[in-house]
This record gives sequence, structure tokens and C-alpha cells, in this order.
Amino acid sequence: MWERICRRAAACTLALVLVACGDPQEVLQSGTYGADGRTGDVLLRGVRVQGPDGHRLATGGNATVWLRLINERGSEELLSVSSDTASAVEIRWDRACDGTAETVSSLPLPAAGGVTDDDPAGADEFAPYHLRLVGLTRDVPVGTTVPLTFDFAIAPSVTVEVPVVPDTDVQAYPSTTCSSTG
Repeated sequence: MWERICRRAAACTLALVLVACGDPQEVLQSGTYGADGRTGDVLLRGVRVQGPDGHRLATGGNATVWLRLINERGSEELLSVSSDTASAVEIRWDRACDGTAETVSSLPLPAAGGVTDDDPAGADEFAPYHLRLVGLTRDVPVGTTVPLTFDFAIAPSVTVEVPVVPDTDVQAYPSTTCSSTG
């Protein structure tokens, strides 16, 4: 399975465009399945749009964005996410870690990476939050990228070119529930 994921990740062209706005921002590329970046004290890891098994996401449809946000220090909050590829971008959070995510107006990011006290720093499990692109404004082929602009309370805004990856490897996508770390 990992070999297949690595092959698909290598096949996706990953480009990060970071908007300079105060603190230095950097492009980080690793072996993750998605785009990585940094702005201020916030790390963005494995950001990817879940594409269909077929060839494209259709105009007018919705799509899920999986990601991991890590706040290295201080208090921070994801205020909003936007894209010219969607009419709206919803922040979805499973506060109770019971498999039911709700749309929230912002996402608190306490120091040490977690969104909740149950989400320890440095944990590599899937986070209890994700994004939903609502009302795609154009067809989006698998293998292309979608620009997402992340706005934070303290860290500078950052625009990341996020790959649209195929939905053929179900294991590559998290559920919206918390995972145990042990």
C-alpha cells in the first residue's frame, strides 16, 4: 500500500506559493501525501484535496481537504480558508471526536500542535478536523492543484497550491474521528 501511495505522491506535481506578509514563510516538501508549508509558528502538513476515482471533480460539486495544522508555540487560530476554485471553504471540526464534524467559524490551535487536549503534540494520527470546498467554480482534474489561502489570527496569511489526489486508496484518507496514539 505505501509503495502505491508513494508512487501516486511522486506523480503529483506539488507547488507551494506562499504570500509574503511579515514573518518569513517557507516551502517544506517531504514524503507526505500532500503539500507542506509554514507560516509564522504554524506548520501545514499533508494538505490534499480528496479527488474522485475518476478523472475530475465537477463544477458545482464539493470536495474534502485533509490536512494537519501544528502550532509550535503561543496561541493561534485558523480564522478562515478561501479559494478561487470554490464558492466557499468550510472549516469542519469533530469537537467530540465521535465521527460527527460540524462547520465552525474558526479553529483554535493551542501551542504544541493540538486542537483539543486529547490531540498530543507531534502525534502523527489524523486530526479531528478537515476542510470542505463548497460549490467548485470549475472542473478540477485529479493530478492538478488548487490554491487555498489560510488566514490566521497571528501568523501571516499563506496560499498553498494543494494537490488533488485520487480517491483509490481509502487508507490514505482519515476518518473524522480522533485516533489513539498508542
